[in-house]
Amino acid sequence: MKRSKLLILCGMMLLCFTGCAAAQSSQAGAPAAPMTNLTLPKQLTESELIDRGIQFTYTVGPLGKSIENIEGDFTGKPVETEEDAMQAIAAISDLLGCKDVYDELRLYTVTSGSGITHYYFQQNYNGIPINSHRTNLHVRDESHRIFYLQNSFFPDIELNTVPDVSAKDAKKTAEKAVPDRRFNKKPQLEITVNGDAAFLIWDFESDDGGTARIDAHTGEVLYAFNGAIDD
Repeated sequence: MKRSKLLILCGMMLLCFTGCAAAQSSQAGAPAAPMTNLTLPKQLTESELIDRGIQFTYTVGPLGKSIENIEGDFTGKPVETEEDAMQAIAAISDLLGCKDVYDELRLYTVTSGSGITHYYFQQNYNGIPINSHRTNLHVRDESHRIFYLQNSFFPDIELNTVPDVSAKDAKKTAEKAVPDRRFNKKPQLEITVNGDAAFLIWDFESDDGGTARIDAHTGEVLYAFNGAIDD
């Protein structure tokens, strides 16, 4: 009997530890798994935002225009959870230039301070993060109402996400480009955007500030910096 109780207690402790670890990892800065089983809300239109007195601005890029900023409670619904935040963004996904919000946006991190909770979502393509494109939702803690949204979304990506250059070979190129740094950290496979073009890259960082981005298809050095700033 005592043995059975001990096994049950150990099992409960393991479940608790697993749940706590999962909760901490979702806040740690790495994009979480996509949210699933959420019903797509009715899309809000530009005219509806105008009728509600919501102020917004567009950004116009090579591939068209999309909402850049929205000021005001555009959904009229409280946001108290990560799912609520995603549902709010999903309601304007057409205006953001996003075709499949639950696949293309991943929660990156959630922070709180000065009475405001910030939900940061990062754009993904085929599960690979786009290092410069995010959608940020800002909510007042007292009312749980949205007061601001910032958006940077790159639409209509068509990119082969299987690298032709291995991480090992890319590291050799990175260390040639920045010879006084050693890139011992594990490189990240990411997508970077330049104008209207998207590139699959190996992103390297050293412990002492060196950075190199290597094209994962051609092996070309797209960016290199040794971390030193001249006075």
